[in-house]
Amino acid sequence: MCWSVSVIIFLKGDLDMTFFSKLKDAASTAIGTTINSAKENSKLIGIQAELTTVQADLDASYISIGRKYVDFILVAPESATASMPDFGVNETLIQIEPKLVKKKHLEEELARIEKELGDNAIMQEKALYEKEFLVEKEKLDKAKKMGVISDTEYNEKILKFRKKLDNFSEIRRMEKQRDMGIISREEFEHKMFLLK
Repeated sequence: MCWSVSVIIFLKGDLDMTFFSKLKDAASTAIGTTINSAKENSKLIGIQAELTTVQADLDASYISIGRKYVDFILVAPESATASMPDFGVNETLIQIEPKLVKKKHLEEELARIEKELGDNAIMQEKALYEKEFLVEKEKLDKAKKMGVISDTEYNEKILKFRKKLDNFSEIRRMEKQRDMGIISREEFEHKMFLLK
C-alpha cells in the first residue's frame, strides 16, 4: 500500500511539473507578445499624433488658400469667372506638397502597423486553437489507450477538433462579417455550424 501511494505521488509530481512547465511556456509567450504589442501600439499612437499634426498644418494651408481665393474673387469678380490667373497661392501650394507626401507616408505606415497588429492577434488566436487541439488530442490518445473510447469515437472527435482548426481563417472571417453587420446572427450561426 505504501509503495502504490508513493508511485501515485511520484506520478502526480511528474504531471504537476509538466503542467507547470507548460504554464511557464505559455506565460513566457504571452509576456513576449504583450511587450511586442505594447511597442507596436506605442508606435501606432505616435504615428497617429504625427498624422494629426500634419493634417492640422494642411488644414491651415487650405484655409490660407481659401482666404486668398475669396480676396481675389472680391477684388476682380469678372476675371475670376473668365480664366483662373495666379492669385497668390503658389507659395502655399509649395508648402503643402511635402506635407501631402508626408501625410500619405504616415497613412501607409499607420495601415501597415494596424494590419501587423491584427495579424499578430490572429496568430495568437490560431496558436491558442492549436494548443486546444493538442490538449484535446492528448486526452483522446490517453482515453483510447485506456480503452475508454473506441477507434471510431476517437476518429470522430479528432475530426471535429481538426475541422475547427482547419477552418480557423474562415471562422475568423465570418466573425468579422457578423461584427460589421454584413451577415445576420442567423446566417452567422448557420455558417458556424457548418464550419465547426
